[in-house]
Amino acid sequence: MLVGDRDPETARRLGWAPEDPSAEKAQAYVAQCAERWRNADRVPWAVREQEQSIALGHVELNMGNERRARVSFSTYPPARGRGLAARAVDLVCVFAFDELCIARVQLLTDADNLASRAVAAKAGFAIEGILRDYAERGGKRHDTVLHSRLSTDPPPNFDPLAPLDRSQPTAGDGGPSTPQSRWPAKAKRTR
Repeated sequence: MLVGDRDPETARRLGWAPEDPSAEKAQAYVAQCAERWRNADRVPWAVREQEQSIALGHVELNMGNERRARVSFSTYPPARGRGLAARAVDLVCVFAFDELCIARVQLLTDADNLASRAVAAKAGFAIEGILRDYAERGGKRHDTVLHSRLSTDPPPNFDPLAPLDRSQPTAGDGGPSTPQSRWPAKAKRTR
């Protein structure tokens, strides 16, 4: 997590200045994530190596109205290009559809961020359109691509739980257990 705070590409895409990380900032962020989880408005996970606690990125599900949610993600430089983001986003969608009864998950990417657009495609998202001048960073407007995945869409053409090479990390949950009283009753997904 501390590596991500220093990464200029992550900072540029997310609209903040790269910072020197501190243990206090990391602890505050983890506490904020735990609170969001308890409130059931945002569900954050760490993307990490399967048998280690090293965070390689994050994925977050932002709950919306009418059984909609938005997913966002980021991977840190050492983890990029391995397929981790697509695996993590797919696993979060399966959780959203199967455990939270979400019908639609949206994902927004910068139009010029080809890597994130590829993650969306690999994770089974369809492009719905370009939102012109949707986002502003550094005083400049940028186009954004709107992607969506429905609970009735076919799953992506890869197994997100299949083992990767031992040299490659896998997506992990990294978060506390789900507070069942806050989430809708589990329902079977229809395809």
